[in-house]
Amino acid sequence: MKMPQVLVGLAAAGLLAGCAGQFNGDSRTPSDPQLNALDASSVRAIQDTAINNAIVNQHTLFPYHFVTGGATLNDLGKRDLGVLLAHCQSLAPTPPNAFAVSVRRGNADNGLYDARVAAVKSALKDGGLEDGRLQITDGLPGGPGITSDRAVQILAKEADAKPFLENSPGTSGSNTSGSTGSTGSGASGSMK
Repeated sequence: MKMPQVLVGLAAAGLLAGCAGQFNGDSRTPSDPQLNALDASSVRAIQDTAINNAIVNQHTLFPYHFVTGGATLNDLGKRDLGVLLAHCQSLAPTPPNAFAVSVRRGNADNGLYDARVAAVKSALKDGGLEDGRLQITDGLPGGPGITSDRAVQILAKEADAKPFLENSPGTSGSNTSGSTGSTGSGASGSMK
């Protein structure tokens, strides 16, 4: 018998002997309710942290955060605003309007939108946030971003700095993908 075959045989015998023995360690199984509860709470904690981080990064209340057609925050709106409030309160003292919450107008008329903004301000004040610490806007989620004019300027500058694909070294300016102009598998002929 060769040495590799001996090693494989010994390993198999060891595995079989281990499987036949009595396990004297933790007797909990995956169906143990305590273990399942611990696993579920661990998953929820990770998900809650991720959700809260997304709410803070987005810092936006949408029309669906309010009762349909009204200015009252629904349960989701209360939860999300609570996350934003807790985040803002956890920050070191900041200059006035250093943190912004966006309340998206959607298709609300001026009266409804103003009432929604007032409801958010009231909820923040009731939560202990002093006036002037927070700015309320109708901005985009995550911040204002950049204007389309600025995006065009950036793209034009990048285009000047980098040659286009068809002018790149190694290409002749024509389509080099091997396509015959047809779609699908590239086979010629008509479909039946």
